[in-house]
Amino acid sequence: MKANQTMTSKERVLCALSGERPDRVPFAEHQIDPPVLKALFGEARARDPIYVADQLGLDILTFTLVPPLFVNETIMQDGHAHQTSGKLHTRDDLRLMDAMQPPTDPRLYDGLDVLVKRAAGRAVVGKSRLGLSATLMSMDLMGFAVALAEDPDLIATILRRYTQWAAVAAREMTRRGVDVLWFFDDVAYRSGPMMSPQVFRELLAPPVRELTSQLSAPWIFHSDGNLYPILDDVLSLGPAGLHPIEPQCMSLSRLKEQIGRKVCLVGNVDVDILARGTARQTRDETLRCLREGTADGGGGYMISSSNSIPGYAIPENVAAMAATIRDQ
Repeated sequence: MKANQTMTSKERVLCALSGERPDRVPFAEHQIDPPVLKALFGEARARDPIYVADQLGLDILTFTLVPPLFVNETIMQDGHAHQTSGKLHTRDDLRLMDAMQPPTDPRLYDGLDVLVKRAAGRAVVGKSRLGLSATLMSMDLMGFAVALAEDPDLIATILRRYTQWAAVAAREMTRRGVDVLWFFDDVAYRSGPMMSPQVFRELLAPPVRELTSQLSAPWIFHSDGNLYPILDDVLSLGPAGLHPIEPQCMSLSRLKEQIGRKVCLVGNVDVDILARGTARQTRDETLRCLREGTADGGGGYMISSSNSIPGYAIPENVAAMAATIRDQ
């Protein structure tokens, strides 16, 4: 389909992920926290993903299925759980993972089945984890570092258990109608990756590659932080898209020039502006992303926030972002 022809949202998303130019830049926000949606639409309508997508002009609907974590947590005053440590530090601890059943229970997908039936031309996105972040969290960074020195195969064993779980989840979601997979696996800080490029390349990438080689749907890789030192290794895993391109440490325009023909870039409206800026600043930031993401006149770009839209974002700014995208 040519770019000047009107596309459905699903066609638009798949076109961008294939590196081609859709009729307009797709709006692919994977998560907007409930307080923002309630402020914009009221409590009842905020719970209806189809209504929200209609109002904001979103091109995707999302379903989430993530593996269990083996962590110790503290419940904060606001009700959110804060991880204090991981539980997987020795080979004896692997027994905890024995309770991690493959995600084959049909009841896990009831929400997805409903979403697929109501999609009405939108792309249905299955959100999960490849296993990288689940491994890092379940071991915690200190445990990961100790194992790296004393028993690196323990890391590979834990990661492979997670990738095997993810392979089943991905297969089940795709079989039930998911069009795109989106994996959330933070492996970097703003200063750089949490591990050396060599460790990522030689220890972590091989089990993940076993998983990604089996995927039948295009998939997006998410990690916050500075991915430049491991960017080639991430791309070697075969993602169709890269998200979120955190603006404090990565440049959308630079990546568009360097890898824009290899992978669809997804991002990167600054969350800080959404949370603390004005509506005008939000519009300017959104226009910057649209300009930089399409700088080469081609495709391979979808717009979203530079992470997700948190509950502390200013609702009027979120509305301004959506309106700017709609008016492109």
